[in-house]
Amino acid sequence: MWELGNFGNPPSSIVTSAERGRDRLGEDALVNNALAFDLKVYDSEVPLFSNAGLVISPNDAAYRQSLIEAIVVSDVPVMRGGFVDLCYPTLAGGSLRGWQERHLDLVNTTAVNTIGSNYLFTPFSGLEFYSNAAQSYSNPLYRSGRLVTNGSNSISLFQPAFDTYTSFYENDGFQQGRISATLEGTRWSTSTGVTADLGIDGVDGVGIYQGGLVAARGRFGPDDIGERETLPPFITAPEAVQVSIRLGNPVTRQIKQASVIVRD
Repeated sequence: MWELGNFGNPPSSIVTSAERGRDRLGEDALVNNALAFDLKVYDSEVPLFSNAGLVISPNDAAYRQSLIEAIVVSDVPVMRGGFVDLCYPTLAGGSLRGWQERHLDLVNTTAVNTIGSNYLFTPFSGLEFYSNAAQSYSNPLYRSGRLVTNGSNSISLFQPAFDTYTSFYENDGFQQGRISATLEGTRWSTSTGVTADLGIDGVDGVGIYQGGLVAARGRFGPDDIGERETLPPFITAPEAVQVSIRLGNPVTRQIKQASVIVRD
């Protein structure tokens, strides 16, 4: 097992059951005094803006204001592409400040509402529709089971993560998917019958789940991705990931940070 942290005390000749594991025998500590660890994914479509001669990304505190100013003056991104957190527009601690309450994730101003339709529909933003309901999120997030809402469009479960997922649920004979028009998010069910496994029935249909969007019947042929009961949370393969680590020296009180990028 690899971990970040401090080495334990040297092993003693007698180890009681209460002390077992304290010395982390059989483990390897990569580094001492780790303060932070961060993992980001490369989003090829995330817009970057210029502000005061600097290029501003979603990782910068000025990103929200840069978006608003770009809309007001009809500006365009200076470039696209950058490393971001999954669902970066809606993270409560992110530069877009979580769009207010989690159950709506909207800001009630015309300028910021326009942001949603013009700039934030990127492969790893987790958004694909913009409305006064939880359907603002992408179908894959709902169908993965990592985003679930209740009847009042309040979010009951929100756990975005990258997952390669499995296709087993599409031919298991059980129904996974949307339970009703007011309850979004995939729920595992023991129901069987004609409503199960519609994504492999050989017929061009809408499937069990539409996620608040207009059905695309007749556009992509039978058993397309829109007919599946389940999907991975994000269906775009990442081009690269960025791993960052921050270390602190308790003696000199200095901090050092380094990042490494791994390409596919």
